[in-house]
Amino acid sequence: MLSLLKTQTRVRACALAVTCVFTAAACDDSDDTTDASNAADAGGGNDAGPGDNDAGPEPVSQWIVGSWLLDPDGDYNGSLMVADDLGASGSLDFDNAAVWPADFTYSSPGNGTVFVGREDMPVIERWAINDDGQLENTLDEPLDLSAYGVTSTMGRSQPVIQFVDETHAYYIDNENFKVIVFNPQASPMTVYPDDGFSLGGLDVAGQGEDLGSVFRSGDRIFVTGRYWDEVTENTTNLVKTAIIDVTNGSVTYAQSDRCGLIGAVVDDDEGNLYFGSHPGLSVGTAAGWADENTPPACIVRIKAGEDEFDADYFVNLDEISDGKLVGSLMPGADNHAYVMQYAGSTEVTSENSRTVLWSGEWDAYVLDLHDAESTYAKLEGFPKAVAYGSGFRTTVGTERVTYLIYGDPSGNGGAYYDVSNPISPVKALEFEKGGPGGALPVH
Repeated sequence: MLSLLKTQTRVRACALAVTCVFTAAACDDSDDTTDASNAADAGGGNDAGPGDNDAGPEPVSQWIVGSWLLDPDGDYNGSLMVADDLGASGSLDFDNAAVWPADFTYSSPGNGTVFVGREDMPVIERWAINDDGQLENTLDEPLDLSAYGVTSTMGRSQPVIQFVDETHAYYIDNENFKVIVFNPQASPMTVYPDDGFSLGGLDVAGQGEDLGSVFRSGDRIFVTGRYWDEVTENTTNLVKTAIIDVTNGSVTYAQSDRCGLIGAVVDDDEGNLYFGSHPGLSVGTAAGWADENTPPACIVRIKAGEDEFDADYFVNLDEISDGKLVGSLMPGADNHAYVMQYAGSTEVTSENSRTVLWSGEWDAYVLDLHDAESTYAKLEGFPKAVAYGSGFRTTVGTERVTYLIYGDPSGNGGAYYDVSNPISPVKALEFEKGGPGGALPVH
């Protein structure tokens, strides 16, 4: 099972199936979004994967859009562009894109400035939209975090760069489970060495762990680990999330033993948070990487403002999908969400499990988070994709709009789908090449 996770890259995951976050941000090939995809929620740092992006008081008519481009060696290079239209009539200027020779993550406080973390370097870069409407690097030297034990700032393409105020931002160090606080406005950017703090409570004895998801909800950031038995390498029935309060830097922890291998978090209209399994759990179980401590594919919840998992809420995705392969929780409108379900006929084995995940034979399914069992249904009008689903929310004009991201299984091309009507997706901005990432609003 561990080997299965280590062959997925957030970039491809969010780019291809949408995320991301992850966000920039949700699934990933280095270890696993937004999805990303996972993305940040209203109230602070933004990512391009699943989740919310902070909405400003003025109508939004410009966005920073991410994409992943295949190089001649078949590796993904991150790219960012400025877009003036996320609808079907919009277009992207790939010729003037800012391109990085590696996977990346990107976040923005919403002012036309974007911060980039790189897979190949322990640095954070700061870019901004210039007078010509293009992105340019604003620093002679990036913020180098190598002295803090960081080797890569991609953070599995989760929204690991989060903004507290104009002069304080967090880098959530997934390699060492700690938070590094820095000044995003200074030139050069600088670290506040005495302000950093540990997320060591995510370490669990006897468990292998890494970062599953980062999700922003108002003044709270939920950093969720994913776990497997150190001996058998099978997924265990453990969900643990660190809850950071950005108003005072305090950290509390919530834990559940009913679910496992969390890959994404979404919210509903009331601010309740839903933690969903990565599709690798379902596929790994079918391939034989499971035992009595391995949970079903599932969704668990933390109610708005609370610090513990809701003991009365549990969605068994294995049951409501009639035993199909399923996973990848994605955001929807009006208390809805989406998952990906396998529609192929290939029997999963330990030898072909990665092929199944990347097969392009997965359908999106919609569910009402308040009544998942009776509302679970195939999302008609959304193309078949790979297992890794992602989506994001952003502001268009003055309205909040939720998009699912479709990436062609070849890794080259895709589109946003507007799911303002949660059961009727509408094709929006198309990507002529590369794998789509999410869009960050410019206020």
